[in-house]
Amino acid sequence: SLLFEKKFSFTKTEKEEEDYLLSCDLLIIDDLGSEMTNTFTISELFFYLNERILQKKACLISTNLSINNLRDRYSDRIASRLSSEYEILKFFGPDIRIRKQAWAKQNSPI
Repeated sequence: SLLFEKKFSFTKTEKEEEDYLLSCDLLIIDDLGSEMTNTFTISELFFYLNERILQKKACLISTNLSINNLRDRYSDRIASRLSSEYEILKFFGPDIRIRKQAWAKQNSPI
């Protein structure tokens, strides 16, 4: 994965990119849970979440997983930080991708 390549490469540019992920004003993690999960990605996720919490840096995370699903997929430590350090906002409604597909089928010339 890209994160794995960046972590074990020691060029100055890649170190600067890691520093940027830790120091940027807002880190956005989109669709957490859609990546291939293994011990490396779990460790990296914990590291970035924990460091940003310690530095009081903002992070916005979107996911379709519940806290229990996050706990099962990642770890108690990650789920605990997400549930205690972040405000959880639940959004409900139809899936926009499914709505777009249905609209496209209805408006198809075939």
